[in-house]
Amino acid sequence: MRRIWARPKNRLWLFALGVILVTVVALYVVTIGRELPETRPQSFTVTYKAYTPDVNLYEEIVIAPLGSYYQYTYKNHVSRITFTLSTAELDAVYDIFRSSSFIQMPSLQDSLAAGEAGTLVSMEAGRWQNTVVETPAAMMGEAWSGSWQFVRQAIFAVRGREFNEQALPIGFQFDSSLMGLPLSLYINREQIFTGEIEPKFVLVPFSINKIPGDYLLEVALGDDLYGYSLTVPETIDFTLAYQNNQLVVNNQPMVLEAPEVTPE
Repeated sequence: MRRIWARPKNRLWLFALGVILVTVVALYVVTIGRELPETRPQSFTVTYKAYTPDVNLYEEIVIAPLGSYYQYTYKNHVSRITFTLSTAELDAVYDIFRSSSFIQMPSLQDSLAAGEAGTLVSMEAGRWQNTVVETPAAMMGEAWSGSWQFVRQAIFAVRGREFNEQALPIGFQFDSSLMGLPLSLYINREQIFTGEIEPKFVLVPFSINKIPGDYLLEVALGDDLYGYSLTVPETIDFTLAYQNNQLVVNNQPMVLEAPEVTPE
């Protein structure tokens, strides 16, 4: 019987072909594994967190099939709403994460340390998971900045829609005792009014929309800052007045806050 031996060149060619095939298969598997499936997995959760510790602001959104919520915290005053998205709404959020290639988006860290300023977005969809963190020291690179903004805008759209549906009008009125006084009015650090109280402000009440929860009402009068805790919707109409040399809300005295000390 005649034996046929593979020539060295043939062996090298076969080895190279094998390496190429293994590499192609590996790249295909990795690529497929790094892409979200077209159909949203039953298990799907999106978490958004934004921290601004310097001014005690914390915001959190969780989107999930069995229930979602939005929570806003300022100086330990917490407001919160819960909601349930429809299947179509969940699919729309998922499609944005998929089209933005969020599963491939890079990040230098996968969490925010206690007291660290920054934004975190995490997504879990079946066996696919990714967490992206942006901090002042580590901003998203230009190549991914568009996708990053697209994902965040999708989350903000959900938040805005639910906020508008569940927010309640809070009415404010300035008493005539404030006439001529310059002051600034804030709720959870959001400026609501600033200027000198004129007759038109006394005669025409105004309102803003806020979701249920606790809020910190602050009024700056000269160099003094006064605080008062509001609870919505237990009380939704407020009258600010100046009585006995102090500010009062619905005849309840506001608390003179200690000035914030900036560390050297």
